[in-house]
Amino acid sequence: MAAMQKVCLLLVVTSLLSVCATKQDTGPLPRPANPRESDYRPSIPFQPGPVEGVATRTVFSTDSGRGYSVDVTDIAVRPGTAVSVPFAGPAMVEVRHGGGTAIAGGRNVELRSGTILTVGEGEALTVTAQEPTTLRAYVYRAR
Repeated sequence: MAAMQKVCLLLVVTSLLSVCATKQDTGPLPRPANPRESDYRPSIPFQPGPVEGVATRTVFSTDSGRGYSVDVTDIAVRPGTAVSVPFAGPAMVEVRHGGGTAIAGGRNVELRSGTILTVGEGEALTVTAQEPTTLRAYVYRAR
């Protein structure tokens, strides 16, 4: 019985090797006949931000009717830049994508996807992006 298992295993291995050996390199795919840009346009596109190297978009904004408001803003930071991002009030900032370093209120913070940091009212947030980085800021304001 052991000899039969060895023969079956040998047949399986040789079959797999022969399939792999017959594959031909076809090279890169041909260019499409009629290349065109995508017609997709986001409902809320990024706009040039308040400083060079930053683009922003307001995703959501609400007024509580009780004296405060919340703005949710996405911030895209170009890699290789160090930028100071202003906020209109205290903020909670989440790193959605990318990485780098930040200084918030004198604290050094390593940025990577999932990092959450707070920025107090009047504090500066300085971001140095080492790769394309997207932040989501939840900014709270008293009215």
